[in-house]
Amino acid sequence: MWWRTADLAQIAAELESGWPRRPPSEIDTAPLYLVCVHGRHDACCALRGRPVAQALERVRPGRVWETTHLGGDRFAANLLVLPMGQLYGRVPPAVASEIADRSDAGEVVPEFMRGHIGEPPIAQAALIFAHERLGIVAGDALTVTSVQRLDAGLARANVVTPRGRVVVTLAVETSVATQLTCRGPQGARAREYRGIAMSEVEPDA
Repeated sequence: MWWRTADLAQIAAELESGWPRRPPSEIDTAPLYLVCVHGRHDACCALRGRPVAQALERVRPGRVWETTHLGGDRFAANLLVLPMGQLYGRVPPAVASEIADRSDAGEVVPEFMRGHIGEPPIAQAALIFAHERLGIVAGDALTVTSVQRLDAGLARANVVTPRGRVVVTLAVETSVATQLTCRGPQGARAREYRGIAMSEVEPDA
């Protein structure tokens, strides 16, 4: 939703009384692309994010924002697509056009997905694995209904698909020691979630 005003005092009054008091002047459902370029937080974000933002701006002018921290500096370049809430990581500039085209069509590009905002890491990894394994690219086609830690190294997620329900099993691992970001120390480790198996599709009753 977009709301334009030339009166800053009016904006302050709206914030004090609850935002917004009036109906929005414009409802905008087209994809908006937020690319993290927060070089002060970590140089990798700016070095890798700016080329992605520029590539997106060439194919979707006016629909791209350079933004601050999206989390997960080790995944730079990071891209958030709104209003869908799809989060992509390690995005190369050459893929920007494909992500824009797929987003316009309501689809995702699973090989560069980090997940969906608002979901816990197990659910995000399960969604990505199910997208890839089932070959389903519709962005709203899969839903995680529950997650469960089985032990220190395994987790499980129940996923609803257009074909029925599946159970995704994931490995919960710690990465090898390395420098994860431009600013980070040597020998750092990160928690990783990796899909390793999926049950047969169980049709809904």
